[in-house]
Amino acid sequence: NEIERAVFSANALKAAGSRIVTVGIGNTMLDAQNLKAISGTVANSDYFTGDWSDLADTLGSIATENCAGSVTIVKKVIP
Repeated sequence: NEIERAVFSANALKAAGSRIVTVGIGNTMLDAQNLKAISGTVANSDYFTGDWSDLADTLGSIATENCAGSVTIVKKVIP
């Protein structure tokens, strides 16, 4: 029941243009299926699985890859 609610809420957010990324501790197939149902089907992009020892590295890589900014400079010469 809780997974169904999470999927429903995630689908509403995704329909509005948001991206959902899930992280699960544990590596069972059931856990991965639940994460896929909420976020998407692409491992290590839509959802991540691992154990407690991997959590800090996983969250660090998600933040580094998804929060990197960019700067665009447009130079205009005005007389």
